[in-house]
Amino acid sequence: KLSNALQFVLKTGKTASYEHQDADGVWYATRVSPIEKDGEIVAVSVVGTNIQSYKQLQAEYSRVLDAERRQRELAEALRDAGTAFSSTLDLDTIIDALLTQIARVVPYDAANVMVVENNIARIHQARGYDSFGETSLEEIQGLTFDVRQTPNLRTMLKTKRPLIIPDTSRDPNWVHVRPKTAIRSWAGAPIIVQGEVVAFFSLDKAEANFYQMDDAARLAAFAGQAAVAIKNARLYQDVRAALAKTQALHTVGQSLIKKIELDDVLQTVVNSIAETLPAHTVILSALNLKEEDIAYFVKGGQGAHEIDEISYDMLQKGLTGWVLQEQTSLLSHQRLAALFEAPPDIHDERPSNVVVVPLRYQNKVWGTVTAINRETDPPYTRDDVELMEAMANQAAIAIQNAALFEESRRQARLVQQILDSVSQGIVLLDKDCRIKLTNPTADRLLPALSASPLSEPITKLGDTPFSMLLESTGEWHELTAVDDSAAIFSATVHPIQSASGIEGWVLVFRDVTNEHAMQQRIYQQERLAALGQMAAGIAHDFNNILTSMIGFADLINRQPGIPPSSKPLLNSIVTQGQKGAQLIGQILDFSRQSVSRKKPIGIASYLNDTIKLLRRLIPENITITEEFDDSLASAVINIDAAQIQQVFTNLAINARDAMPGGGTLSFRLSLLNLSPDDTPPFHLMPPGKWLHLAITDTGEGIDENLLQHIFEPFFTTKDVGKGTGLGLSQA
Repeated sequence: KLSNALQFVLKTGKTASYEHQDADGVWYATRVSPIEKDGEIVAVSVVGTNIQSYKQLQAEYSRVLDAERRQRELAEALRDAGTAFSSTLDLDTIIDALLTQIARVVPYDAANVMVVENNIARIHQARGYDSFGETSLEEIQGLTFDVRQTPNLRTMLKTKRPLIIPDTSRDPNWVHVRPKTAIRSWAGAPIIVQGEVVAFFSLDKAEANFYQMDDAARLAAFAGQAAVAIKNARLYQDVRAALAKTQALHTVGQSLIKKIELDDVLQTVVNSIAETLPAHTVILSALNLKEEDIAYFVKGGQGAHEIDEISYDMLQKGLTGWVLQEQTSLLSHQRLAALFEAPPDIHDERPSNVVVVPLRYQNKVWGTVTAINRETDPPYTRDDVELMEAMANQAAIAIQNAALFEESRRQARLVQQILDSVSQGIVLLDKDCRIKLTNPTADRLLPALSASPLSEPITKLGDTPFSMLLESTGEWHELTAVDDSAAIFSATVHPIQSASGIEGWVLVFRDVTNEHAMQQRIYQQERLAALGQMAAGIAHDFNNILTSMIGFADLINRQPGIPPSSKPLLNSIVTQGQKGAQLIGQILDFSRQSVSRKKPIGIASYLNDTIKLLRRLIPENITITEEFDDSLASAVINIDAAQIQQVFTNLAINARDAMPGGGTLSFRLSLLNLSPDDTPPFHLMPPGKWLHLAITDTGEGIDENLLQHIFEPFFTTKDVGKGTGLGLSQA
């Protein structure tokens, strides 16, 4: 330094100053000044002053300032922590603020706060451990330590004072959470509430000898302030937990009142337990003791997906088997994998992460309710057991009540299904004949029988006074609809009797319109069958007679010597005889039950050929039109071609006769897609793809009153001699 100062003075002509320590560590201040003569430096003055006392005063002043700064930082951190603590009663928020403020006065690479219950310290909140590389926050969060078996925690529990371990590698009692975690310096402090250690600070540093004893005092200051905040937060948590448990019991109780489905009630119980304890997984198993089977199996919580269906035999083993046998609740540390395997060790003092309570009703155990937590979650307590027992009792009552209700409802559903499925209308009446209950058939048919409002007593059904039905209970009465449908019904009434007399009536009725029509058709068919048989017999005899007449007339006409004037008469006999034979042939065709010979035929081409044939039979003043769906060009159906052609021919001839002045005869072929929900055009017509052929003409039409007779044999609207009445009957 002196050499540099001399060079500076000689070069610049200015004075230089500097401070230095001698070999004994004494501080000096040296001043080097130039001595000039005639503007030139002729000598240099070097003056040294002992400033050791000044340096000591300066160092002391710096220490005082640093101490004041650190004290100010501690005060500010404590103040900010106090502000944060006073603004919330949430334990997580308090601990988070605590770790944040500690970092301002006692730096750390990683830190955590452990909550102590029953000599078990559990890491409640942690930060910074992912910076060590080999350790993640997930691995640290929730770790538990037996305070009695962990030296540093045991020491703080005993002394109730902070503890500093400057170099963990030199401490034989240091417990490594993870073998490769690079924690070299550690500081901790107990948080004490009413003389009891309720939590620990734990600060970690990767630098050895970082923490010293003066850090302990700062941690102690935070510990005292945190103790009050944590105490208040835990009291608040206890109140909230009590309220949550009360609310959970209320929720379950309300579900018993409002919810009818047993599955919903049991799921509410399981969900309430999972949310209130809380529990990672909850399992409710109700047994059918008679059948040795599981009647109800309900699960809930975040871990519900980890649970598969369990068997009756599985429940008889392990923890659940012990509870079923002893009929008492159980706290256990068992893992989920061993839940249904090994019996419990009731003397084990490890943290309990499983609670099993019996499902009890009328001094009988019907199953179990199990709550399971992860090892990193807080352990269960007797308070949790009492809550689960209360909910399990409600669940047991719900199972019994809902089972009784389900049985009665099942019976009611069965009766309702029977009522809904019958084709008869069923009406339940009170003793004043007011409607109380109807089935769907009655809802549909009753308006046709009674025009009275449903709220008024029934006085008349159809055209019959209701009193007449009541006077002859059990007998069937034929009724006619009061609307325009002209439907016919058959009805009967039965009394509902009790010890006090008649309580009401059951009206049963059904629509017999189709049955009447069927009876009429059967009667008509029987008449037609008899007529056909008679006609066939007569026609056969007439055919023989006509054959003889035609033959004899033809023979006479062939005889020589017949006068020319007689030949037209003989020809007329032959012609009229042949016409009579044709008519008799039609009668025989009608009465004969011929065998149908069906084969696959392309309907489009078949219709085209038939229409070509009809054009020769139909006068030119009648236009024949055809409209075929293009998609049906290759459609094939199974028919008797001769019979179908006879039908088309008969219909075309009828159309021709109905349009003497000309008109249009139309053939339209289309595809009909009939779904199960559609009303079929004809009764018993199944759903599927159908061909729809419509034959229409522009003739005068047929009177509506005559439509019901058009298919009867020998019925015709044509003049005498112009129609046989057999064309449509053949169709």
